[in-house]
Amino acid sequence: MAIPVRYFRTSLTGGTDFCMDNIDGARLNDGDTCVVVAAGVKYEYWLSASSGATENSPLVISPDTTDGNKRWLLVSAVAQTAADNTATTQLATTAFAKSQDAVLARLPDQAVSVTAAASGSSGIAVADNDNIDFGTGNFTLVWRGSLPNWNSGSIQYLMSKFQIVSGSDIRGFLLNINATGKLDLNLLRSNATAVGTSTITIPFVYGTTHEIICAVVRETAIAAGSVTFYIDGVLFETIILAAGSYGTISSNQSLYLFGRYDTDVRYAGTCSFAATYNRALTAAEVLDLYRNGPKYEHKRASQTALTSGTLLVGQEYTINAYVSNDDFTNVGAASNATGVQFVATGTTPTHWAHSSSLRATGGTLILEPEGIQNDKWYDSSSNTLNASYPTTGWSLTRRLNWATLPTGANNAAAAAAGVLVGGLYRTNADPSVLCTRTA
Repeated sequence: MAIPVRYFRTSLTGGTDFCMDNIDGARLNDGDTCVVVAAGVKYEYWLSASSGATENSPLVISPDTTDGNKRWLLVSAVAQTAADNTATTQLATTAFAKSQDAVLARLPDQAVSVTAAASGSSGIAVADNDNIDFGTGNFTLVWRGSLPNWNSGSIQYLMSKFQIVSGSDIRGFLLNINATGKLDLNLLRSNATAVGTSTITIPFVYGTTHEIICAVVRETAIAAGSVTFYIDGVLFETIILAAGSYGTISSNQSLYLFGRYDTDVRYAGTCSFAATYNRALTAAEVLDLYRNGPKYEHKRASQTALTSGTLLVGQEYTINAYVSNDDFTNVGAASNATGVQFVATGTTPTHWAHSSSLRATGGTLILEPEGIQNDKWYDSSSNTLNASYPTTGWSLTRRLNWATLPTGANNAAAAAAGVLVGGLYRTNADPSVLCTRTA
């Protein structure tokens, strides 16, 4: 077995000296790595000798010569800024503006793993609630984790919530990796089905962890909508939803991770973070969420419309339907109009007696790593929609950084090496791998 080589280059493509794609494929071996610093961005790549994925810079880059199935697969890209995460400029070309941006992503310290089961379990479940039903409105789904095989040749469900009402009346959504290794969002409206499918095969390396975010802008009778996929904070692809008078996606069934309500099949995988938002996050917000986690102003969102009362300072609100003569400018709104979004700076609007409708927007379900406990996965949002684990087939995993390496893959050897922490031991040479709690 060849010893992995680490390369350094100053450009991704171009086929000339100092370009990563100019490294002769004949020299490359599985596990080689390459650091590319270009235009203010530091890219980390890993070489897969058997990938064969279609080139899609910067996610997948093929050597210009003797490439075969060898592909450089993007592991990370540091020095992004929220303002640069757009459809035309996916990766930043400027340095970080704030010190907090120096952290590209929070590494979860624990996660929940489930094994596959052909029957008897539908995965990790969140009971039905109005706050995870989005009707005909915009929404965002967030899922972070890993799968045993990202491209297994069969459908793998990440998150689902839907209901078969009768016949062709099916309502809800299913987020999955399809049989050809592409991202799918099945949007099940009460009178039609739309499938937002990426055209690009996801270029994930076996066993790696990724954050997948799907922001949905619903179509109307006269305007098209969209499904936008983001991977690890960066725009991946946008699919257009045709205009039409389509119905609600609200259902009366539970939300599932690694399963679906109409079967008792459970799909194998590990999840460290899952969330739903009651609006479509912007590209800048997606990148910020990937780096820093949920914002304070997004943790008290609700699907219940408000037509009177007081506001919570620091919470984000959206004016759903504005009625003349009501006035919200004194509490943070830039103007008085339907669709205006603001973070409340005060509790009492100047005037709110004409039934203008406001909605607290943000995360309606936020399952963070910190909420994972032995009895349930606690929701960080104010809605307390705690998730339950399957009766069997699940385990708690934790990510540890070791000062020294154990000499054997068991508790005794790890303890002897002085690295046993809380009943957990390391089973892989990578110091950041997830380790499983043992009985």
